[in-house]
Amino acid sequence: MKHIVFAALLILTGLTVVWQKSALASQYYTCNNGQGALHWPNGLATISLSEVSFPPGSAFHQAAVFALESWNNVIGSNLQYAITSDSFSSSSLGDGINKVYFSDDLDSDTLGITQFEYYQSSCEFAEADISLNSSYSWLAENKDPILTQQDLNLRRHNIQSVLIHEIGHMSGLDHETGNLPAPSNLRPSSPGPSVGHQYLRVPVADEIAGLRDLYTSNQNGLDLAITLYQSSTNGRYNVPLPKPTSTQIKQGKSIDISFVYLDLGNIKSNAMASFYLLASDDYDNQGFRADLHQPIAQHFISPTVNHSESQRINKRLVMPFSDDYPLGLYKIIIDIQPNSNETDVNPNNNYTPFHHIITLIEGNPNDIDLPDDEVPPASGDDFDNDGVENNTDNDDDNDNVIDSEDAFPLNPLEWIDSDNDGVGDNSDAFPFDAAESKDSDNDGIGDNQDAFPFDASKSTTTDDGAALSQLWLLLVMVLWRCRQRQLNN
Repeated sequence: MKHIVFAALLILTGLTVVWQKSALASQYYTCNNGQGALHWPNGLATISLSEVSFPPGSAFHQAAVFALESWNNVIGSNLQYAITSDSFSSSSLGDGINKVYFSDDLDSDTLGITQFEYYQSSCEFAEADISLNSSYSWLAENKDPILTQQDLNLRRHNIQSVLIHEIGHMSGLDHETGNLPAPSNLRPSSPGPSVGHQYLRVPVADEIAGLRDLYTSNQNGLDLAITLYQSSTNGRYNVPLPKPTSTQIKQGKSIDISFVYLDLGNIKSNAMASFYLLASDDYDNQGFRADLHQPIAQHFISPTVNHSESQRINKRLVMPFSDDYPLGLYKIIIDIQPNSNETDVNPNNNYTPFHHIITLIEGNPNDIDLPDDEVPPASGDDFDNDGVENNTDNDDDNDNVIDSEDAFPLNPLEWIDSDNDGVGDNSDAFPFDAAESKDSDNDGIGDNQDAFPFDASKSTTTDDGAALSQLWLLLVMVLWRCRQRQLNN
């Protein structure tokens, strides 16, 4: 009992109170002049959900529980929030109870606030309370996209997304301008009272990396991620990668982009980065799902033995010249997937939640850039870095097709070439025709035989009108000769 009283005195006399406005969770809160990072002792804390704000069995309660459990389920982290409830309706910072509730005391432009107390000497949290602005219309639907522009205009926000963010603060993660020596900034700031990214309701790559550093465990898992930030000189991932030199790109012309590949897990696998071009309106209204779209290019990535690896990768993308991509505004989306049988434990951070935006403008069919080489080069004695050297590995590219049956044993994108034309069936528009492999305008006629390979309306040197004119001329000549014969007779 005396020990509990002594702890309470420490809370009253030796702690610091922090109020944090809602924005992006990514860096660390520090103490002792930056020598330590705030954290929960032993990675354990109990969170009490207000029964007034989150009635048991309600959609709000379910969303809050899911948000908390999302932070509990990060592979490689031992942070665990136990969940309880109480009938409180306001904060009592200093009572030792970690609360989550709605409040009518917040500024109109503030979605939520996290308040906490901590011991300066040990950098350990003593208490943390989260209050959400009751003046907003909160949504709990599990749908994509979770927010529309109309929702934002009407001050509607998704409660799970905002709680994910605020629980990040409660866990010790600060905003992107703080001090985090680990990958960060996957989600950029946005103007107005928005939080995080409107399509995500789970912790993302920067938050997961920061959590692993704060609450390290020996759990194993595969976790691949993509970001458009690179490391600064002090090791923090807070420097935006350069954007493309031009935002207006002609059909058939190339664009150079960079991205950072993050290997956040401790199980190794090679990976495939896929690049998608989505109409801006379609993305804003429907979000992104890799299984619903075809990539315009791919890039093979081979891992190293360093489990905290990050690689900056440059890629040249050739803009499609196809009816499937009409002129207009597009977003370039990068998605990363493991090229193995391993399951990614956190698939929600596999694509860039903010994107390069370009305008596709009319190109010249006679001025087309060559496609970028997507076949990975062989490297070292263990091409797929699976721990088995090539001379004893029966599947060097780890595509689940053994080398003796693989037409492309060092290309995980291909394994069969039905017409033996050197182009794998997955990339061959005519897999059973050795004379053709591409159909740029998707008119069913291969480019080699198509006089207009980028115009689906015609494929020969004479269009339909010219052909009809020639037929009419031929008919006139036949009739004229018949008439001449009649006259001669």
